[in-house]
Amino acid sequence: MKSVSSFTLLKTNFMSERRPSPENLGAKIIQFPVSEKAPAALDSEKKKEVLREIFEIDKLVAGKEEELNWLNGAIKSTAVEKRNKTKVSAIEGNKKERFWRKNKNKEIEEDIPPAENPNDPAYFKEALEQTMEEIDALLEDRNKLIIQLPPEDQKELETGLRDLRDVRKEKGYYLEDEKKLGKDNKKENVYPNWKHYENEEVILRFKGIFDKWGSHPEGVIIQKGDELLLNGKELLYKGAFDDWIPCPEGVIIQKGDELLLNGKELLYKGKSDRWGLHPEGVIIQKGDELLLNGKELLYKGAFDGWGSHPEGVIIRKGDEFLLNGKELLYKGKFDDWGSNRSEGVIIQKGAELLLNGKELLYKGGFSSWSSYPEGVIIRKGDEWIFYNQSKRKNGVETFPPEYIEALSEVFKGEKLDLTAMPKEEELTDEYFDKMYPVKQRAEDTTRGLTSYRPNWWNESSNKEITGPDKETWGQAFERSMRAEAEQFKESVIFTESIQKPKYKDGKQQYGTIEGTEPDKDPLLPIIQKVFGKKANRFNLTWDQITNELLPKVKEKIKDEFAGRCATIPDFEVILTPAIVSNLQTTLNHPENSQTNTSEWTSTILLKQDGTDSGYRLLVGDSERGGAGSVGDDPRESRWGDRGFRLSVVFGK
Repeated sequence: MKSVSSFTLLKTNFMSERRPSPENLGAKIIQFPVSEKAPAALDSEKKKEVLREIFEIDKLVAGKEEELNWLNGAIKSTAVEKRNKTKVSAIEGNKKERFWRKNKNKEIEEDIPPAENPNDPAYFKEALEQTMEEIDALLEDRNKLIIQLPPEDQKELETGLRDLRDVRKEKGYYLEDEKKLGKDNKKENVYPNWKHYENEEVILRFKGIFDKWGSHPEGVIIQKGDELLLNGKELLYKGAFDDWIPCPEGVIIQKGDELLLNGKELLYKGKSDRWGLHPEGVIIQKGDELLLNGKELLYKGAFDGWGSHPEGVIIRKGDEFLLNGKELLYKGKFDDWGSNRSEGVIIQKGAELLLNGKELLYKGGFSSWSSYPEGVIIRKGDEWIFYNQSKRKNGVETFPPEYIEALSEVFKGEKLDLTAMPKEEELTDEYFDKMYPVKQRAEDTTRGLTSYRPNWWNESSNKEITGPDKETWGQAFERSMRAEAEQFKESVIFTESIQKPKYKDGKQQYGTIEGTEPDKDPLLPIIQKVFGKKANRFNLTWDQITNELLPKVKEKIKDEFAGRCATIPDFEVILTPAIVSNLQTTLNHPENSQTNTSEWTSTILLKQDGTDSGYRLLVGDSERGGAGSVGDDPRESRWGDRGFRLSVVFGK
């Protein structure tokens, strides 16, 4: 059972004189009695108090009215789809708890009375009657307040609830403290039935060919030919169309000059240059005009682009994004943008998606993305994942700015990526299959990522190195990475993002693909101070880097902390762990998978008994799998094509 269209709600309202039947809900207008006798004049403070109380009642009635329409839709749906012995699963949102207290998750028996059977219209009629009584009581209280106002004020407030805030604003009845209340209430409830997801929660896994996708209150809509499928399964619409977009009630279908809710209910008919979703209907563009439902003018004037917003429309003019063409939401560079469904505009800058250009929602690789209340949905291959990284417990937003400044000074402005080490229990076989694919995937190639397992992954490991039990090199690598993940769980890890170069002659430098610009490497002065003027990041053993270079880098960072911070935090400087390198390259820096050099990691190749084998894991060589490449070598070895990158790790 789906709720009736919110686009038809609140267009007209109900009479307080009599209760409407379910068939004519929404067909009447509230009539507020105007006092025949002029009341005593109110001082300004008393008038504000009366208006404030009316405003609070308006909000309550609007909510009840939506509830009433929803109940009417439920009655109509159950009247059509009435059947026994079925599980009820379509009553969604907060209303589910209120109207479905009995027989939850149980099959409905034939002998249950109609008023207790969620599949019978009578079940919802009791709630309908109760809600109408509640509306009557609220309107009675409202009338008592209205008659305290002068006749001219009463007349302005008898127009009903629809657009009442706009009427007040135009006529001077809009209180200053209502602006915040109204904005916050609208922002919170504009999409009340959209499902809430946690950061990094997987919404959908879908394998197969499809044409298009979009976010929906209950997940993701997948288009396959002439079918629109909720989460790739439930059929929402089948048939011809010119275009479509998801909406809270299902999907809006465009056929010629008609916009149809779920291909049936007419929302708009007429010409348009472009159209889009709005909480109160659809936005229709005609030339330089943007019209709500083709009628109410939202904006008129020049623009380079536009998008929906709960309080009107977002207008793009060059690099400026303006609410209703006036209030600046963001100004600056961008690669792409989209309307956030509740709070403003999402700005894409490279691999970052930022709310209003400030709050980080997501950073990393993706195939495509779509706005969703409170964040974004990211498609990565065959997974659709919700992200709002500002919700992360150890996010960079909560990291002391003086620490960031100190690190920036040491790394000379090089961007350090914040990477969360996966928990040991998250490093499942499925995880390794996804992050270390057997073969190169087409979608990875499309976005410039090389990632596949090297040919020795499934070969038997050397028992003299790993231990007596039979296992493959891949199993030994995974076992070692899981152990290191446990060591760094809940740590905050900042990792260098510097470009890894192609191999040339061992003299190539980090910072560019060709490796010909030594001034691009912020660590080169320290490296040459420790190892000599001709040194670079290559031809160094694991022990040289760990025992000689890392202490010097840590000392320099500590000096910066001492000059900027009241206390010096607990931290370590390490070679980047293999699992972090894979994550960073796959999600943030696919360009580093394209060069034929490898990197030392901090990851010890462990023996089966958990002791050190004397070997260390190597990663990153484009000729051996790129982001999916993992190998090993003795810690004392050195090669002209093997470099390194560093990570700074902070404790819990």
